[in-house]
Amino acid sequence: MFIFEEFTRPEVIRREKRIKQIILGAIVALIAGGFLYYEFKNYPEERVVKRFLAALERGNYPEAYRIWQPTSSYTYSDFLQDWGPSSEYGKVSSFGIVTSHATGSGVIVTASVNTRQTRIWVENASKRLAFPPF
Repeated sequence: MFIFEEFTRPEVIRREKRIKQIILGAIVALIAGGFLYYEFKNYPEERVVKRFLAALERGNYPEAYRIWQPTSSYTYSDFLQDWGPSSEYGKVSSFGIVTSHATGSGVIVTASVNTRQTRIWVENASKRLAFPPF
């Protein structure tokens, strides 16, 4: 009888309830943290692609070319053939980020451009844009 009374005392019940709340809170925080990490781990790379596509939408091709950070072999005329108003996408009138996937030293961002999907490679360190290597 004495042992049973020890576990039914109000302070013991409160302590057990508090321990359960702390454990449940820690589990919820871990799950939420994992979800937030998964959703936002590629946010900087997605943001660069959004800035690039917004510049194209405004028709500011020199700015888009600057954001692309091309190598010396990728000239402005090459860029306009790929992204200019006469490219396969035409004048960008709408865009959105569909998904992103980290791989190796960069992120492949899939974007919807004028209802067509395209993939853009973003290098993690420099935020340089390119067409995906594979």
